[in-house]
Amino acid sequence: MYTNGSITLFNRIELEENIIYQVTVIDNVYIECRNQIKVQTIGNDISNGVIVAIPINQIKVTNDRQYIKPKKFNELENKKYNWTLQDGDFFIKGAVLLPEEYTFNSLMEEYDNVYKINQIKDFRIGSPTIQHFLIEGI
Repeated sequence: MYTNGSITLFNRIELEENIIYQVTVIDNVYIECRNQIKVQTIGNDISNGVIVAIPINQIKVTNDRQYIKPKKFNELENKKYNWTLQDGDFFIKGAVLLPEEYTFNSLMEEYDNVYKINQIKDFRIGSPTIQHFLIEGI
């Protein structure tokens, strides 16, 4: 699989009264931006987004963290050694060094390429060279 970039993934973690994000940089992914305009009888629909293909070799171990499925991830007490892909998480195109304190809104203001994950497809079938996850962000 061809790759052309990196993403910085933010896994949402809900604590008792706080929401924090665990950050994982995933290198060697394929990123494709999509800009679509659909002309309709009543107004136009503009859809901007991005798709990211994460090859199987990047899924297994990234930044000393192991990928696990969302339900198992959310059940863990200590998520430090794992990462997942789930609706509502978000990512930034590229490997990003973050300030100590940040919020989703502050990242939206500072970076142009912040996307919320709205769809995940599991393509871990077939030969290992083509197995991947495909995520769509808006």
